[in-house]
Amino acid sequence: MEATDLRVLLFEAVEDGFLIAFAGGASVFSSAVRFFVGLDPWQRRWIAEERIWWISQDAISRLARRIPALGEALEQWHQRSPSISEDVSSFYASIRPRAQRRVYIPRDIESAYRVLHLPPGASAEDVTQARRALARQYHPDAGGGHTMMVSINLAADSILRWLSQTV
Repeated sequence: MEATDLRVLLFEAVEDGFLIAFAGGASVFSSAVRFFVGLDPWQRRWIAEERIWWISQDAISRLARRIPALGEALEQWHQRSPSISEDVSSFYASIRPRAQRRVYIPRDIESAYRVLHLPPGASAEDVTQARRALARQYHPDAGGGHTMMVSINLAADSILRWLSQTV
């Protein structure tokens, strides 16, 4: 593999490792992926949503010895300016919005949110408030029906159970 075949698009230091994104041909990617997969599982993570690799600090130099383009990026990172004021200003100037964490919401939970007239992903507090507001309106003692109250309680309980499992 040649350094010109593989380009490093992103090389960003994070608290416990590095985020890395590459560009290159399919054959170059397959050989690079073999190096990544050769690391221990706790030293690497593929973040599919952002199409980047996370590599731990203790594995980056070993990987940089095998992938020349990564070695160049690591060398440039080591030679960066030690000035804190420049680093801080460049950090704030280069901030880009991160993709929000995507959460899979099952269909039954989505329909439960609709019963409560809430957007999918609303918080537990919102669910509790919506349950109370709808109970005031549809409770049998307030002139509502038993079936509607059962569906409100079932929807709220389902969402709260799901939220407690995902958080």
